Amino acid sequence: MKTEKAKIVNGVFDEKLPLAKLLPLGFQHLMTMVGSFIVPVIIGTAIGLDAKSLAYLVSAVLFTSGVAILIQVIGISKGIGSRLPFVMGSSFITLGPMILIGKQYGMPTLFGSIIGSGIIIILLSFFLDKLLLLFPKVVTGTFITIMGITLAPVAFEELAGGHGSENYGSPENYIVGLIVLAIIVLLHKFGRGFMKTMSILIGLFVGTVIAGFLGMIDFQPIANASWGQVVTPFYFGTPVFDLTAIFTMTVFCIINLIQCFGSFSIIDETFGTQTSTKTVVRGLRGQAVAQVVSGAFNSVPHAFLNENIGVMALSGAKSRLVPITTGVMLIVLSFLPKFSAAITAIPQSVRGGAMLA
Repeated sequence: MKTEKAKIVNGVFDEKLPLAKLLPLGFQHLMTMVGSFIVPVIIGTAIGLDAKSLAYLVSAVLFTSGVAILIQVIGISKGIGSRLPFVMGSSFITLGPMILIGKQYGMPTLFGSIIGSGIIIILLSFFLDKLLLLFPKVVTGTFITIMGITLAPVAFEELAGGHGSENYGSPENYIVGLIVLAIIVLLHKFGRGFMKTMSILIGLFVGTVIAGFLGMIDFQPIANASWGQVVTPFYFGTPVFDLTAIFTMTVFCIINLIQCFGSFSIIDETFGTQTSTKTVVRGLRGQAVAQVVSGAFNSVPHAFLNENIGVMALSGAKSRLVPITTGVMLIVLSFLPKFSAAITAIPQSVRGGAMLA
């Protein structure tokens, strides 16, 4: 985990960069994390949200992703946030339980479970070393596999064009969706470096372009979306705290926490640093605090995006000011409903191919 030449983190990520450099570098991180924006679209579509609510859910994710980055990189007081240059995006690990809870109990219970589990994770962060011993890889792998199998029918419905759609089960849907699936799987298996980390984004982009040529994209939601809005707390109603839903979400949030734990090793290996245990705990606690904020603002749990560490390595820009710039950009974009509507315009068969992968 640590190299012989490892150095303490302090000062390594303090480089000052001019705004002319920060803007393109921050935007590069934003484009790399576009794949995580598809998470709220998959959730909202599976639950059955209308176009307006779906676009609002995407805006909420943009807003809370920006807030999560700022909490992690800038920190709150002395005990929350690692102050390392991490980029935070939607967690794919919690995708399954969010869909199941949303479909069975409704949106208020879904966001109540995210808030409740976030509070539990904050409390557990004080006993993190003992907690991780209860979740070896065989346990976390079993949970994720079971949830993946449970979600398979939803993915196949999306691949076919979405249940109830006019072109449900058409050859075009299957062809486009399978192309997306093939691109993601092949790039993830055989791709190297940047191409591998961008596999989901590349698959979505190619699939959307093909769908556009085939006339499968509905631009009406983009045209109907307003030019400005403010993301507000409890948009979908007052949170409902159901114990079963909170327990289910907590299990998967702990698994997400373990994945986040590994990100510190990656950043140490990449930049030759040595992150202290206290910094790791502060970072994971910051992730949990951001999750509580996410639940209040109708959003999803977040995770450290390891692909963005790769982006930093490739660009050579490791200043913490870069992800801060990305966070501010995300918050600004959350005020633009047309941008969120453009993300929801990605055809369901394209999303189904990505979800199946």
